[in-house]
Amino acid sequence: MKIYCFSGLGADERVFSFLKLNPYFDLVPVDWIEPLANENLEEYSIRISKRIQTKKSFGIMGVSFGGLIAQEVSEILNPKFTLVISSINKLEQIPFLLKITPR
Repeated sequence: MKIYCFSGLGADERVFSFLKLNPYFDLVPVDWIEPLANENLEEYSIRISKRIQTKKSFGIMGVSFGGLIAQEVSEILNPKFTLVISSINKLEQIPFLLKITPR
């Protein structure tokens, strides 16, 4: 199964190079496209989602800002799963709403 990957801004597919996955999964980096003037996040996500093949089951993964795009694209394309990778160095960096969200 293909997992379409969105890197963070200022990064590329190398951010995924150390992931150890089952050979069943094939990581497919999605190259960033140039945003249009006055384009909002939803419009951008619609355009970039056209780079994803949806005829077979697929997943979406994103890191940092790529995670934000992955979430938006997931609402458009309905993948089998979506993975968002982020990092928090201190508990104080956790957003308030995330702290109160049931786990």
